[in-house]
Amino acid sequence: MDTMENYFKYWRNWADEHNVKIMCNEFSIPMALPKTERMAYLKSILEVLDANKLPWAVHCERVEGWGPIVLEHEQENGKLVLSPDNSYVHQNGYYIDQPALDLIKEYTSK
Repeated sequence: MDTMENYFKYWRNWADEHNVKIMCNEFSIPMALPKTERMAYLKSILEVLDANKLPWAVHCERVEGWGPIVLEHEQENGKLVLSPDNSYVHQNGYYIDQPALDLIKEYTSK
């Protein structure tokens, strides 16, 4: 986690020094990681971004990329590979990773 902390701290300091606003635009997590590792990685990223007061967005709907909510048609058209651990719940035309969505909500409700 030190690498992430150093990386984001560098950009937070750079932004403060130059009086500009920055954000982490659409981070993602490799789908090949097991669910426990994806969740740990997500938590680490969110903690570091929160500590550095950097706004962020989560990337969704790409092949081999992870997102907490993805459209059903992306998977049907072969544009999305769902995790092999069946962590997504299919609901109303979406695949939802509820534990990840809950974790994200913790960091957006602060």
